[in-house]
Amino acid sequence: MSLPNITVLLPAYDEEGNIGKLIPRINKTLVENKLSYNILVVDDGSTDKTGEILEKLSTEFPLSIARHARNRGLGTALKTGFNEILSKKSSTDVIVVMDSDNTHDPNSIIEMLKGIWGGNDVVIASRYKSGSRVSGVPKIRRLASKVLSLIMKRLFPVNNVYDYTSGYRAYTIKSIEKLKEFKGEKFLMSTGFVVMVELLINLSEIGCAFSEAPIKLEYGEKKGKSKIKFFSTVLEYLKFINSRRKSI
Repeated sequence: MSLPNITVLLPAYDEEGNIGKLIPRINKTLVENKLSYNILVVDDGSTDKTGEILEKLSTEFPLSIARHARNRGLGTALKTGFNEILSKKSSTDVIVVMDSDNTHDPNSIIEMLKGIWGGNDVVIASRYKSGSRVSGVPKIRRLASKVLSLIMKRLFPVNNVYDYTSGYRAYTIKSIEKLKEFKGEKFLMSTGFVVMVELLINLSEIGCAFSEAPIKLEYGEKKGKSKIKFFSTVLEYLKFINSRRKSI
């Protein structure tokens, strides 16, 4: 089996303390495993030095940048990234989406690719998979993620998926292409963090196969504040649940 061409998609907002460390780590992992790759960063209206750092990194690594003039949210950043990749789909077989805050271990990409090679369309780096390691994450956030995943699993069951809110995933380009063909520009409607759940449900509805891989999630080295606002994010999920159940 030939090795896939990978595009690593990084939505980024004010990550000047993290993204300059993450991209060399991604490069090291993928080069050591002899994988062909490029990186697309969607700079979602950063107000710090993220843009300057990315410009410098683009001279050292296979990195391109898409920019939003203002912060538009994770969902919109993902949609921009997917559309950009689909427009050049001949150079990509697998899209790996990661957080830009240097909390995701790039080595998990290799484990996710094994799931793709096994015939899955989507592989999630899951906190609930045997072999996972999570450190430095606040207890309230860990509890909220677990509760939300349990609720979503009950309301919107997706085979072989238990971590509904993980932002670290691998998708075949064909799965994203098929989703857009099916739903058009409405293939992603959520602008915030709930987009991760929306994407799972939408891909499940078009018959995609899913699996999970272990994740190493480490918050100890992360710089800057979390972009997740707890109460507004919970409200966003509640609104999503209400609107989605009405559409069924």
